[in-house]
Amino acid sequence: IGLHRIMIRYLYQKLSGIRSFLPGSEQIEKKRLLLIGASDEAEKVLREMLENTAVSYKAVALVDDDPAKIGLRLHGVPVVGLTEDLKEHARRFLAQEALITSVNVNGTQMRRLAAICRSAQLPFKVLPGLGELISGKISIKNIRDISYKDLLGREEVRLGQKKIGSYVTGKTILITGAGGSIGSELCRQVLRFSPGLIILFD
Repeated sequence: IGLHRIMIRYLYQKLSGIRSFLPGSEQIEKKRLLLIGASDEAEKVLREMLENTAVSYKAVALVDDDPAKIGLRLHGVPVVGLTEDLKEHARRFLAQEALITSVNVNGTQMRRLAAICRSAQLPFKVLPGLGELISGKISIKNIRDISYKDLLGREEVRLGQKKIGSYVTGKTILITGAGGSIGSELCRQVLRFSPGLIILFD
């Protein structure tokens, strides 16, 4: 049963990539994207790029502040070096844009990353913060330009645990989009508050 599901997923992903070469299909010119931060968020971004061929970006490399991650690969994309050497790696891989994937950085760290991108003369964007994702304002796929709020620093999101517990505990909870990266994380978080029943919808 497992092999059957894996084969279907493999063929679906491969065919979605092959479809762009079929007659009558429009090929999307993709920007070469260099990701800053080999984090869980970067893994989600790369996975979505693989699954959604309509995304207008192609990941070419990752950089990170942790030397231990150099040489690793996320979905086939290599971690090529340290963040401080961004200019060299951007030139080497012909990167056209950078994406800061870390969502839990403070204002000082964000200003440092922005300065590194500017010194490399590389346009850059950021992922939405955790608070924005939870509130449903935007999707993780909607990377955006950096704002003054990022440079001032993101405040820690403090959830009212008791209030959430009184709303969720013992209740029947329906989670839509439960098969996605955000939906699956919501399922894990809701389980902490002992709901009576969770219905997963996708």
